[in-house]
Amino acid sequence: MKKIKKYKPRRLIGGKQFSQKQESARSKGYDAEWDRYRFRFLHHNKDCYACSAPSKVCDHLIPAKVNKEMYFWKLDNFVPLCSSCHSYVTGKFDRLAVPDTEGKMKWLQEQREIRGLNNRVKIVPFKFKDKKRHTR
Repeated sequence: MKKIKKYKPRRLIGGKQFSQKQESARSKGYDAEWDRYRFRFLHHNKDCYACSAPSKVCDHLIPAKVNKEMYFWKLDNFVPLCSSCHSYVTGKFDRLAVPDTEGKMKWLQEQREIRGLNNRVKIVPFKFKDKKRHTR
């Protein structure tokens, strides 16, 4: 007896069609080293930069897709965000073909002024075995 193929519809994201196969986070560079660094970064930066809720995400100010070699591991390119602020920022500024980094920084600053926040982001140095791979 022959098996019947199931129909797998394509998903619509942002008005564009994407197939089920998308690039994984691991293939984009978010590997075990990233997981370790992210954990350390969030341990030292416990509050969201925009709203002071508990931070859950280590976000790149300038998205790594702009220039992965230059911005992915740059120490001053990380900011702690809560899940809701990260979702808003990613959807509004980072998902564009050319990310709107200036708009993202302006939105973050406006949110901090509205809430009267003055917390700073603590820069956490790398502690990797393979120092050649990461540039500071």
